[in-house]
Amino acid sequence: MPKGKPKIYRVRFCLVGRHLLPTQTNLRYYRFMTTNIPDSRPIITVTGPIAAGDMGLTLPHEHIMLDPTKPGDLSPGYDRGEIRKRMLPYLEEIKKHGVRTFVECTPMFIGRDPVLLREISEETGIQIVTNTGQYKPPALPRRTYEISDEELADEWIAEARDGIDGTGIFPGFVKTAVEEVPLLPINRKVIRAAALTSVETGLPIATHTCLVSAATEVLDIIEAEGVAPDKWIFVHAQVETGIHSDIEQVLGGMPNVDVVCRNTDGA
Repeated sequence: MPKGKPKIYRVRFCLVGRHLLPTQTNLRYYRFMTTNIPDSRPIITVTGPIAAGDMGLTLPHEHIMLDPTKPGDLSPGYDRGEIRKRMLPYLEEIKKHGVRTFVECTPMFIGRDPVLLREISEETGIQIVTNTGQYKPPALPRRTYEISDEELADEWIAEARDGIDGTGIFPGFVKTAVEEVPLLPINRKVIRAAALTSVETGLPIATHTCLVSAATEVLDIIEAEGVAPDKWIFVHAQVETGIHSDIEQVLGGMPNVDVVCRNTDGA
C-alpha cells in the first residue's frame, strides 16, 4: 500500500452485479499485502500454486457468490450457469484495470463453490484464491457446535492437505468470522480451530472482525496457539472509527481495508 495513511472512502469494491467497479486511481490502495509472504511460500489458487511475486494487483476480499440461507448445506444453492453469465463481464472489466488475482472469501455452508471458481479462473485468466474454514452464527451447521475445536480443525486441515471435497482444489487461507465483543463460545471455537489449522498447514487466517475490540480477542486466541500476528488478517478494518491510531497501536495483524472508492462528500 502507499506510504502514509490511505484515505478511507465509502463504497465497497464488490463484484456483485450492481456494485460499482473501482477506478485505476483507487485500485492502488487495494493491493493485497504480500510483503510478509516469503518468496519461497507459494500462494494457493484454485488452479494451483503461484509465487507471491506473481499475484500482481489483487482484490483481497470479494464474493462472486454468497448464499447464507441454508446453514449446514454444502450444495451451492444457485445455478452455476447463471452465476457465470452474470459475473464474467465484471471479471473481464477488472482485468482492464490491471487486476491479476482475486481472493474469494465465501466459506463453506454459505455458498463456497471451488469448482465454479476454477472454471471462472480458467476462462478469465484471473487467479482466484478460495478458502477453508467457517463463518459465524446463524451460518453454521449443528455439527460445528457438537464437535471439539480439534475435530473441527482436523476437517479443515484435511481440505488443505487432500483438497476440497475430492475436487483437487486446495484452499489458500482459512476464513472465519466473529460477532461483536465479547466473542461467543462458538466464535472462540471457530477461531481456535482456525489457529490449529494454521499451525499445522501454514495457511494464513482471515477473520470478518470489523472492530479492534473483537480483533484483540481473536489475537489472544490465535497467539495462545502459536500463530504469529502477521499470519492473521483483520477483515473489514475500515469499520473501526479509530482505524489510523487503534489498529497501528493495538494490533500486530494485517488490516484489510476493503471499503475503498472515491469519496464525494469530503467526509
